[in-house]
Amino acid sequence: MSYDLKIYTIKKQDFNLLTNQFNLVENNEGYVLAHDDYQIVISREIKLDDEDIAQDISSKLPGIKYLIECSLEPITNDEKKIEELIKIGKAIAKNGVGLIENPQTKEVILPRGIKRVYDIEKTERFSIIKLSWWFNHNPISNEENIEKLLIAIKRHIPEALPRRYGLYEPPKEIFTTLDVFKNFIIENYNGIVWYPNKPVEYVNLAIPNPIGPAKIGYRFSHFSISIDAGVLSMAGWETEIIRLFKSISEVLNPFYGDIFILNNYIRSRTILSSDDKTEKHPIMAWWWNGIPKKSGLALVLGTEIHKYLKINREYDLLNNDCKLFIKNKEKENDELYKGIQIPKNLYQPQESFLKLFSLGGFSGKYPKIWPFEGPKRK
Repeated sequence: MSYDLKIYTIKKQDFNLLTNQFNLVENNEGYVLAHDDYQIVISREIKLDDEDIAQDISSKLPGIKYLIECSLEPITNDEKKIEELIKIGKAIAKNGVGLIENPQTKEVILPRGIKRVYDIEKTERFSIIKLSWWFNHNPISNEENIEKLLIAIKRHIPEALPRRYGLYEPPKEIFTTLDVFKNFIIENYNGIVWYPNKPVEYVNLAIPNPIGPAKIGYRFSHFSISIDAGVLSMAGWETEIIRLFKSISEVLNPFYGDIFILNNYIRSRTILSSDDKTEKHPIMAWWWNGIPKKSGLALVLGTEIHKYLKINREYDLLNNDCKLFIKNKEKENDELYKGIQIPKNLYQPQESFLKLFSLGGFSGKYPKIWPFEGPKRK
């Protein structure tokens, strides 16, 4: 029997620092600090699969990747020995930017200086990382789907859950539980004002009634999450954003989704704002009209789209047959469309003067390849 700690970290360990600090001795299983009547045993780190990370751990720190188990043998109630174990555990957690789970006390401990979110410089202009999905159905009609969506958000980036929500600006409802908010969405999905928690800047759920052709064009369901891009300088956030993108793609089953960094938004106390200097997403709201010619950081394609493509690059096949592509930062000059042969008639058409006069900046033009049944307009 032993007194055990589980240490979850974002980064790999530098064990040289630890062995010098605590006089650890390496063996086949890991490292040992031996005393006359007890020892502290440290396992080698294990790389975790995403599904192996419990929700209460992933919601404390983004981007957890590794697990190290640290044990005091034999088990004891001696406070000084336990304090020594926890001291070593904190050093390991800090070394790998992580946290400690103490199964004996049910505590989760963050070492001093380790935070989920650090302060972001409050410049007037800033960039956002925008996650977007388009789908040709109403996922809210299935109560299980909306519950899975909210659970995915809570697991990966709980800041995207609302602090306030409602039908009008400013929203009056204060977030209490997932169940209460889920029921509100089911009853009011056609128009929700959703104020998230910083550093998430904006969440938009847009489900037209009806989905399909309207006078100006074809309206798809659309969901997006915009996050202050300052988080990309913080350990683990980029990894967790990709995990969230993947999880929501599995829930919503989109035909198209992407991640873009967009510049020159205007900082606000409540929600972000924009002007003519602000870089807009190439697809305007729910008016999806082809694959953008410029690629972003990640891309998800449903069967409606990827059946037209020739693909010669790595991707993740999701459980709904969507294909997920992620830009490889380790490959110099990697571009997301490299290895994906996209027919020119599936790209967004060139913008025309129509954009100046149409609703919300939508050009009114569509690609020659239309992956859906029925007309584009009424």
